[in-house]
Amino acid sequence: MTTSRIYQKIDLYFDAGLSAQEESSLLMELLGMQGVDPRIDEALAVMLAARVVPCVPVRKRHPLPKAVATAAVIAAVLVAGHVFLHHSGQQDAGMVAYVAGEKVKDPEEIKNIIAIQLSDIGESTDLLAQTVSDDFDDLCEALISDDI
Repeated sequence: MTTSRIYQKIDLYFDAGLSAQEESSLLMELLGMQGVDPRIDEALAVMLAARVVPCVPVRKRHPLPKAVATAAVIAAVLVAGHVFLHHSGQQDAGMVAYVAGEKVKDPEEIKNIIAIQLSDIGESTDLLAQTVSDDFDDLCEALISDDI
């Protein structure tokens, strides 16, 4: 086989245009020409490596596990919500809070304490938002005045 015909076969090999029998005959031909031409040596190295290292097909992820996981999360949230709503009325009788080291058992007083704490958090959030807004305005004014 001529060198140009060998090069054509090598190109066909890399384009996956050879049958298994043609690949085997090309491999035998290249083994007989080892060390003659660098291009032949490179092709031979690739062909031998392909025979040593098997191709492992990449498995596509099946959409079912994701759907099952999503359904499991939704079910868990629904169960947790049901348990919370179903048993929340029963927990009022056993509700206990410790405020400033004192035990508070009255559910209405506990709810009032929680409401006060939540309103304090809301006021703090509003104050923080206003502070950030003021700082941002100051920064913008400083940048604008520097550009002039």
